Amino acid sequence: MMVSNLASSVENRGYAGAYDDVNLYYGEDQSAAYACLDNGDMWLDLSLGREVFSHGWPWWGGYGESVNDNIASHSWTDSC
Repeated sequence: MMVSNLASSVENRGYAGAYDDVNLYYGEDQSAAYACLDNGDMWLDLSLGREVFSHGWPWWGGYGESVNDNIASHSWTDSC
């Protein structure tokens, strides 16, 4: 059973520079499809369904699914 983060809003308050964007993954241990949140950006109401896991291949788990209540892991990245 996959344990997901019950997040309905996210904000990237990372410091500007290298690795200041964050990938939000559908799967545990930075696996499956992911969405990328730029430095300084925020998604205030994920329940609207506008933000989806759209990075990766269409056959990866979670591809096209809503980010709302489905974030299982994350990693810092250099760019979206």
